[in-house]
Amino acid sequence: MLFVLVGAALDVRYTLSAGGMAVLMVFVALAFRAVGVCLCLLGAELNARERIFCVIAYLPKATVQAAIGLVPLSLGLPS
Repeated sequence: MLFVLVGAALDVRYTLSAGGMAVLMVFVALAFRAVGVCLCLLGAELNARERIFCVIAYLPKATVQAAIGLVPLSLGLPS
């Protein structure tokens, strides 16, 4: 429910106007999230399909974090 509400509040026009760097930031966040999940699963007794499922299950969180990160930037906050 939280992801739906945050996604509904996201102004897509602003995200599109931010350009390629915003899209790149989202993909970098997704890549770091995927690597982190894989590292956490090193000791787990899961097969490849289960590991991929875990990586996919955590992707929306990184996307929402990247979308929320644009809000302070749009307000002109330095950090």
